[in-house]
Amino acid sequence: MAASGVKRRPPRPAPPSSGGMVKKLMLALAVFLPVLLYQQLHPLPPKICGSPGGPPVTATRTRLQDGRHLAYLESGVPKDKAKYKIIFVHGFDSCRYDALPISPELAQDLGIYQLSFDRPGYCESDPNPDHKEKSIALDIEELADNLQLGPKFYLIGFSMGGEIMWSCLKHIPHRLSGVAILGPVGNYWWSGLPSNVSQHAWNQQLPQDKWAVWVSHHLPWLTYWWNTQKLFPASSVIAYNPALLSEEDKLLMTKFAFRPYMVTNTGSLSH
Repeated sequence: MAASGVKRRPPRPAPPSSGGMVKKLMLALAVFLPVLLYQQLHPLPPKICGSPGGPPVTATRTRLQDGRHLAYLESGVPKDKAKYKIIFVHGFDSCRYDALPISPELAQDLGIYQLSFDRPGYCESDPNPDHKEKSIALDIEELADNLQLGPKFYLIGFSMGGEIMWSCLKHIPHRLSGVAILGPVGNYWWSGLPSNVSQHAWNQQLPQDKWAVWVSHHLPWLTYWWNTQKLFPASSVIAYNPALLSEEDKLLMTKFAFRPYMVTNTGSLSH
């Protein structure tokens, strides 16, 4: 039979399989989502003072055995004439300049030498990537030895610096002449407190602070994310929420909240 003059159309190519595209998309998500999650859960690497791209070193610092540096500030009478050698440990959102404001007259009368320092990772002190519960106590002991404070010294811990006093009492008790804590942060899960006392103190907090403390205690790996996220109310301490202050404290804030060291001659902020 003779072929007709009608040309047959070539068969249409099969549409590309959607399975391959889905696999590529799943692979991309498997790579992208963990990276995004890691960035949300972990802070950026710190910029070390004095390193390329890092802030300049302006403080007096001492070098520790592991190569890290601690920035410090001395006040009061010379340590070789002091009756009381005190190391002050600052709290959250503070630094070496936030030590007790002891007047020169009082320091002279009582023979007080005060040494304050930037805790590791604060201001001009290097962070400690191998930080453990006892690390800060050993740092304080080495700081005291580097500055030749002698076999014993006093400690004062303010706010979150108060928790460090427990580490020092546990790990370097032989170096301590005495310890004081000022307005310390409490441990609501400490078994040494009666449950009704812990419960009463817990209920004194604002709701957002209860959540922040609960997360840091039960889910510490979420702490950075919780303190930087915008979905829920932030810690009132981080947010500088005046609602956490008593009426008496609010009256004193204008006197104590201003930090002269943060304002330079040009009006800019400085550490």
